Amino acid sequence: MKKIITLAAIVLIGLCSCTNKNVQVQVNLDNAENKMVYLNQTINEQNKVVDSARIENGKAILKTQLAHEPERLFVLIDGIRGNIPFFAENNITVTITGDAKNIREIIVSGSKAQDLLNDFDASYQVFDKQIRELYSLFPEEETAETKALIDSLTAVHEEISEQKEAFLTHFLKENSQNVVAHFLLLRNLHGYDLEQLDELVSGFGNNLPSLYLTMLQEYVETLKRVDIGQPYIDFTMNDPEGNPITLASQVGAKLLLVDFWASWCGPCRAENPNVVAVYNDYKDKGFSVFGVSFDAEKEAWIGAIEKDQLTWNHVSDLQGWNNAAGKLYGIRSIPQSILLDENGIIIAKNLRGEDLRSKVAAVLD
Repeated sequence: MKKIITLAAIVLIGLCSCTNKNVQVQVNLDNAENKMVYLNQTINEQNKVVDSARIENGKAILKTQLAHEPERLFVLIDGIRGNIPFFAENNITVTITGDAKNIREIIVSGSKAQDLLNDFDASYQVFDKQIRELYSLFPEEETAETKALIDSLTAVHEEISEQKEAFLTHFLKENSQNVVAHFLLLRNLHGYDLEQLDELVSGFGNNLPSLYLTMLQEYVETLKRVDIGQPYIDFTMNDPEGNPITLASQVGAKLLLVDFWASWCGPCRAENPNVVAVYNDYKDKGFSVFGVSFDAEKEAWIGAIEKDQLTWNHVSDLQGWNNAAGKLYGIRSIPQSILLDENGIIIAKNLRGEDLRSKVAAVLD
């Protein structure tokens, strides 16, 4: 019996050690004496404070248990704007070192995932520095005398941008089995079209499940459902007067532009005059627009509609980036749009400026 009890105890100890997912965060900060620091963790898709401590003699210790590994946590400093994000791993100590007055320069180390991300950021930021330096060389305005210089600088900018994209893509492929690659692709979705995303995400496989990989896989599937050639997905939202309008009720026009925008979006507002011009020129030939706003403030939304003279139907759920229609269509930046034919088939996406006019003219003229 003694051997059985001893063996059972060993097994229990082994189970405890395997499931122990404690992580400790050692905070070493200047200019933060007596300030509270808070450890934030994403639980059930909500950011929650899981531990807190007061900085004494420049130091504080925070602890939590990880829900998965590696996991991205955040430290906030009372009275300091922003946060300190980092990857944590099981049974390790993450060290946060720096000056609370210069939060962007704080160094986080201790986990392999965070060290890999630090190395990537150091190399990636070289491209950003080159681009910033290049911007400083551009003349304030284009003239006959400055055109050649602007063309030359623009060519250099394109070359650096291509190198930056190639560096990121190479990193993602070389580290496809690392959660850091999943995180970085999710952070840089705007740089890839659906075909490229599908290739990269498929290359990640399923050997290393992660929160970010799941989000990427879901995003790719969403984009496939709303790709060119696919039928529209219906939704219902309220107009400014509170009346529900379905997308289905708008389908049937020879061409319907579903325009995702917001009053606070500068590029959206800059594009609005072009959409208005195309609408006024082609509305009698069967072109219509359906505005879907990512606003959260009703007054600002209505004000922008009136000021920009957007005389077509508009809807919003006033949930900002949590806009339900935006999620259906995989909208992660605005302005974006889809163009539907009279049967509700997506025939084009994200047409702006002369591209929009040319497409509408080709169908309706």
